[in-house]
Amino acid sequence: MTNNNYHTSRDWLRNLIESESDVILCHDSALEYIGLFNGYLHGKKASVYSKIKGHNNSLNYFIIDPHKTIDTITDKTGIKYTSLNQTVNDMLAGYNKNLLINEQALAAALANYYHSNGRNTFYGIDIYPENIKVFEDVFKDWAIEFYDD
Repeated sequence: MTNNNYHTSRDWLRNLIESESDVILCHDSALEYIGLFNGYLHGKKASVYSKIKGHNNSLNYFIIDPHKTIDTITDKTGIKYTSLNQTVNDMLAGYNKNLLINEQALAAALANYYHSNGRNTFYGIDIYPENIKVFEDVFKDWAIEFYDD
């Protein structure tokens, strides 16, 4: 399923997972759903956390331990997605472990958060202690300077 026929990435993501049970939008897909990352026009899979691998070829399943606590938000339509704090920390942790994450999406989302409402701060994002170094060394300045030039 491509997102060419939808007005927004959020509509496409909602349609993509509404028939799935027990999935949670995560990583760049959560950032798209939250509205901090514009996403892609086509050709992308949505990222989800799940306890089991499903069969939807448009989803990239990240299998999670059923006992792991994930900070999620459920919208009024029943779509679950990771909170901003959870999403940012999961992506920073993935970067620390040399896992394939969408660095551009994370930097763009952090930049959009930083520059939103003219506040020029990351206040409100709780970076876990184990992720502070990678945030400071890699993503903080990138996000601040993202829209320069």
